Amino acid sequence: MKVASAPQYTPNDEVPRDLDAQLQDLERWAQGAQIDARRDAFFFWMLKAPAIVASASAGLCGHFGLTTASLVVAALSSFCILVDGIRPQGMLRNTHLRALHDIRNLTNAMMTQWRSRPVGQNSTVAARKIVADSEEERNRIATYVRDAESALNTGQPKQA
Repeated sequence: MKVASAPQYTPNDEVPRDLDAQLQDLERWAQGAQIDARRDAFFFWMLKAPAIVASASAGLCGHFGLTTASLVVAALSSFCILVDGIRPQGMLRNTHLRALHDIRNLTNAMMTQWRSRPVGQNSTVAARKIVADSEEERNRIATYVRDAESALNTGQPKQA
């Protein structure tokens, strides 16, 4: 899944250590959200795709008079639908994809603030202010991811 969002952050010697550490943490979080989104997409279709194919195949088998094959394939389709209904997977893809975009946008905004700081401003003070100012947005993202994960009780570890 190719994601069109703000560019990834890469460690930078021009950025003070505090800001660099925060940006690297955000990048690790974004990469984790991307992995979670991919995994969720896979799990979402893992039982649905076979159920769709098996249902269509059962109809075709029935049409051509292959009654036993039709029953077996229909039973397979029913089993996939039953398991998917009892234990649905992959419901958080959009939440994780949104988090990826929001984290990358936050990183981009922080770098823009760093690059547009007043000339002559103490770099450590500017970096700490940028980190502190970004905390509200970081908490907002962490909160909606936590709320979505806990609402579905997926058992996935929380990331902040």
